[in-house]
Amino acid sequence: MTTPPLATAILVLGPPLVFKAYETEFSEKFNFLKPWKTPLPLHQFIATHSCNVRAIFCSAVSPVTAEIIQSLPELRFVLTSSIGVNHIDLRECKRRGIVVANAGSTFVEDVADMAVGLLIDVVKRISAGNRLVKARVWPRQGDYPLTHKVCYIFT
Repeated sequence: MTTPPLATAILVLGPPLVFKAYETEFSEKFNFLKPWKTPLPLHQFIATHSCNVRAIFCSAVSPVTAEIIQSLPELRFVLTSSIGVNHIDLRECKRRGIVVANAGSTFVEDVADMAVGLLIDVVKRISAGNRLVKARVWPRQGDYPLTHKVCYIFT
């Protein structure tokens, strides 16, 4: 009787926020290895599963170092949910012929919108005023100070 081969796996580092949001749907289609769900140190977890890992799914906060890449002999693909790839050792990936992909400009407009929204929130102190009202402390602290315009439009 022969032992069946172990399933091809995707090592998830981080995990990326998109993975947290869609973990159930992703897990129906792929075999994910989730090191954060085990007490083992990362290097030990990787050593345990190294022969099965064909891909890595990561975020910008999870470096994919040469050491990690070298410990995965079957690694063929690294995917990051970020725009940048500076957290991935591209030199080692190139040396090994590993394909690297990123989110590209997928979230650029959303991030820009969020940045402008947060800027307006900080300058106009919207969240701070909201907290003051919800805490019902304005009778003791007095009126909430108004702010200035964020920009002026000249015609």
